[in-house]
Amino acid sequence: MRFWMLLVVMCAAGCATPYQRMSLMGGYDDEQVGLNEYVIRFQGNGYTSMGLSYQYAMRRAAELCPGGYDVLDGMGSSSQSTFVYANRRTFAAHSVSKPEVMTHVRCRPYDVRNPPPMATPAPTPTAPAYDYSMR
Repeated sequence: MRFWMLLVVMCAAGCATPYQRMSLMGGYDDEQVGLNEYVIRFQGNGYTSMGLSYQYAMRRAAELCPGGYDVLDGMGSSSQSTFVYANRRTFAAHSVSKPEVMTHVRCRPYDVRNPPPMATPAPTPTAPAYDYSMR
């Protein structure tokens, strides 16, 4: 039983936050604050970079505003979480920094007769390829 619980925790904690609605692992959340204005928040986990969090917030803005958008205000911060592990033999504390981006955007007018070109989402960063050649 311990093995399965450990396996589930390791699988859940070993991944960067995907682009998704807010959940336990993080994600985006948006709120309409005025006519064509939104506040968008993206919170990542300890494996998500601040840059990727910003890209995900801008991706959500592009989904909400098909005619384009203007960023009125944007800020990024990082919250610190400390996890404590303890059993009969060991005691350890692990600190994790979680990036959070909050931005305020205003949607540009959308003309149905002349729609803007479809925006392509930013590519998801991948790990650099390992060079297996012998030098």
